[in-house]
Amino acid sequence: MTVCAWTFAADEKPAIQWMGYEQGLKLAKEKGRPTMIDVYTDWCGWCKVLDKEVYTKAEVIELSKSFVCIKVDGDKAKELVAKHQVKGYPTIFFTDKDGKEVHRIVGYEPAEKFLADMKAALEKVKGAEKK
Repeated sequence: MTVCAWTFAADEKPAIQWMGYEQGLKLAKEKGRPTMIDVYTDWCGWCKVLDKEVYTKAEVIELSKSFVCIKVDGDKAKELVAKHQVKGYPTIFFTDKDGKEVHRIVGYEPAEKFLADMKAALEKVKGAEKK
């Protein structure tokens, strides 16, 4: 009698591949890819809702592969917050491969609206590249 055993990690689900700020910017420049930068804080309730309800959606995860995704704690990155004029959390901004901001979301958005903004950011990047 032959017995086959298959094991799967129970928590192994698709997820957005987040990077740190410096590492992400370097990779974006090397690969010629735009970025999606999420500036959050640990105390921000809407940031947690965004993580739980939007960043877990299959469509969002799939489209995130078009970006180098960077997650930054605004409480620990005061210079970045000042440089990019982050006034509230969450703030998600999208840049071209050279780090120039092309689109911004301030506050929580449900997945459908967030997806539309991701697509708009990609269109703006493509439009800028044609110039």
